[in-house]
Amino acid sequence: MIRIIKILALFLSVLSGILLTICPKGLKILQLVEVSPIVMAFTFLIAVSSLLLLIYHKNIFSFFSKVGIFNLVFLFLIFVPCTLFFANITSNSESEKRTLAEKPGLPKSPKEILLYPKNYEKYINDNFYFKQRLVSLNNFMHKKLFNRLQGGKVIVGIDGWLFYKGDDRKQVIEDLVGKTKFSSIEIDNIFSTLSSYKSYSNAIGAEFLVVIAPNKETIYTEYLPQRIIKTPLTKIDQIFKKLSDYPELKILDLRNHLLNAKNIEQIYYKTDTHWNEKGAYICYDQIMKEFGLPKKDSKIYQSSKKKYIGDLSSMAKLESEYFEEADFFNFPLHDKQSLGANDFRVINKKGRGSVVIYRDSFFSAVEPFISDSFSDSIYYWSKIVEGEKIELYSPKFIVYETVERYLPNIVPSSGPVVFSQIQITISSSESSSFGIKLFYTSKDKDFNEKMSTLKTISKKVSDDRIKFNMLSQKENFSKFRLVFSKPGTYIIKEIFITVGNEKIKLSQNKLASSVTAESENVSLNYDSGLIVTSSSPEFSLLLNVQN
Repeated sequence: MIRIIKILALFLSVLSGILLTICPKGLKILQLVEVSPIVMAFTFLIAVSSLLLLIYHKNIFSFFSKVGIFNLVFLFLIFVPCTLFFANITSNSESEKRTLAEKPGLPKSPKEILLYPKNYEKYINDNFYFKQRLVSLNNFMHKKLFNRLQGGKVIVGIDGWLFYKGDDRKQVIEDLVGKTKFSSIEIDNIFSTLSSYKSYSNAIGAEFLVVIAPNKETIYTEYLPQRIIKTPLTKIDQIFKKLSDYPELKILDLRNHLLNAKNIEQIYYKTDTHWNEKGAYICYDQIMKEFGLPKKDSKIYQSSKKKYIGDLSSMAKLESEYFEEADFFNFPLHDKQSLGANDFRVINKKGRGSVVIYRDSFFSAVEPFISDSFSDSIYYWSKIVEGEKIELYSPKFIVYETVERYLPNIVPSSGPVVFSQIQITISSSESSSFGIKLFYTSKDKDFNEKMSTLKTISKKVSDDRIKFNMLSQKENFSKFRLVFSKPGTYIIKEIFITVGNEKIKLSQNKLASSVTAESENVSLNYDSGLIVTSSSPEFSLLLNVQN
């Protein structure tokens, strides 16, 4: 009889698991009540097993002693998480600051078959139901017993301060202690890219400023564990040491300003990687000084204290233990327009001037101050400056902000950026004003693709000289497509092309070997410069720079 009861209990347990697996909606309903699905599932299993034992076996305790209480607990610990996992009740957290692995589809090729076990293992590791609770418990025990966290990206400092250790791409502590340095080539590529952005800004009549937000570990070094000793020369030190070779560049060094301010008030969150709003105001203050613009006093904004749980607390899964009271300013609301993803524009009718800002998360706290001072503020979450986006707004100021740990990301993976310019001396016998577009490729695209997929710069020309300003990799600039918006006769006297430090002049004989007509009904005459005549409403020319 005991064997029958064991088999029946096991059968009902498996059956309940199957029912929970194929009926996830049932468990979704359980989540509406305050009792967690784990407790409900456990209670269900115990109730069924106990009922069977009470009916068929008078001495329940002797049964448990024979079966083994530890065996039952072991089966429970395996069964419940797997049931909840396959029922798709996973505890996906936003605290990891990344996209968790998705369930892989069925493999469709030999290569996918080989990768399937590995991909499925990633999916299980990311979505295992007890993952966050176990990590949180592990970190809690290590914090209480050893005052440090095991593995991960968070370091427990002194007096409740948390710090960011970094990862393979952002080596914060390794940089701080001197284990990583920029090579001379890396430094040159960084300054080459920033100088190209500066040249571009000059070409469009805008002031350009680089802002480096120091890591929290750089400013509050004294709260790091004593085993971590700061090196005299970090990557940010290398940048400012090299700056003397580039006097045309303005790079804002906020370190001394922040170090002085921290003696008066707290300027970074204890539980977060970022500066707080008081630290952000220091950045805003220095930006306005560099541009020679009036600033607004932070005292005009009312502040209130709120409970704050930082990103480091979330990474460590210790939100209940590590939180703080922080001051938050109340800013006036302005017209905010989305430009897609994390990009947006703020219109402030009471502000003055226009600014385009390339930024990361450190500028989020600075943004309200900037938007309350400028009439037109455009924010792009990117490390790569794109000229065609900037020229949509004709800004007077351009800010390029990066946090210290993202300094290596200034140079795109495809290589350093160069500033290029095409200057065409051109006139039209038909009209004093005409439109012209320039199309050029990015490095990973074929020039023969549809023009809508290529980078475009549009100009409306009313004089005899037109300039196209571009930012891209040097090897991209081999071919250009010029598209004219009106039929007529156009006289191209000469074309100057500047790519980085190289200048090419196309005139007379070089124009004949460099320009070809792409549209029908277009005639080219090279007798005096280049005379282009077309009856088409829109026609194009292909310009080959290499010739």
